[in-house]
Amino acid sequence: MLASIIFVTLVLAVMFWCGRSTANFAARRGRSKGVWFLLGSVFFPIPSIVLALLPAPSKEKAVVSS
Repeated sequence: MLASIIFVTLVLAVMFWCGRSTANFAARRGRSKGVWFLLGSVFFPIPSIVLALLPAPSKEKAVVSS
């Protein structure tokens, strides 16, 4: 029982660390931290690779004429 508690605690700590590092990388690239935190904590190496390959978001916002 104690071993399983320690194991789950370690897994959750690693998931949190992976999500946080992915979220910080996403923030530097101009993306949403919350979404990338969740993606990074569940699927860790893949979202970081995707973020590296995504183009930077454009600075210009689309102007809607009314």
